[in-house]
Amino acid sequence: MVSFIHGLICIVVCSYLVLTTPAECGLLVSQPEYMIMTMSAGYFTYDFFSMMYFGLLDVDMTVHHILCVLGLSVTLH
Repeated sequence: MVSFIHGLICIVVCSYLVLTTPAECGLLVSQPEYMIMTMSAGYFTYDFFSMMYFGLLDVDMTVHHILCVLGLSVTLH
């Protein structure tokens, strides 16, 4: 359910941003973009520990989650 809610919020907000804001390389990150990236970094961190707790984590998912969190962290900072 958490994954579904995260995905739904991302789709709605990102679709709105794509349709309403001009896309130009080099612009600063807007407040909604920052919110989506922060929420996604938090979601991937939560999902990583949740999968580890329930024993669902394998090498592929570990690499996937770590790269997502690191990529979003670099973008946010």
